[in-house]
Amino acid sequence: MGVKMQKDLWESIEFFKYQEFNSPDHDRSGMLMNYEFMCILDNIRRQHGKPIRINSGYRTKEHNDHLIKSGAKASPGSSHMKGLAVDIKCNDDKERFELVNLALAHGINRIGVAKTFIHLDVDKEKNQNRIWIY
Repeated sequence: MGVKMQKDLWESIEFFKYQEFNSPDHDRSGMLMNYEFMCILDNIRRQHGKPIRINSGYRTKEHNDHLIKSGAKASPGSSHMKGLAVDIKCNDDKERFELVNLALAHGINRIGVAKTFIHLDVDKEKNQNRIWIY
């Protein structure tokens, strides 16, 4: 999973725009999301049948460091900085179940569950087959 998105690749993504994945401190950084991961997310969205809101996509190191300093649950080696992770807004237990189930069905096996979001990541350099809570 090493291909970063380019503008022409984003045209093949049906349900998302790169801007949804931008780090707040860097316009166009959403283009740094991993292409294969974006295809998986697009398929999850298609099967989910409802909009999916991205709380956090790509993160610059500076933004990630800011989150850590502000007490957010971000790690120094965050997969967001590689374009391999997203946080999806989710406040509903039924939708949370559906999204986790779809993620697992699509081979995503690193999932974090919080009260207001679900973290999905496909970073093969980290421990696999993990579901954690925040």
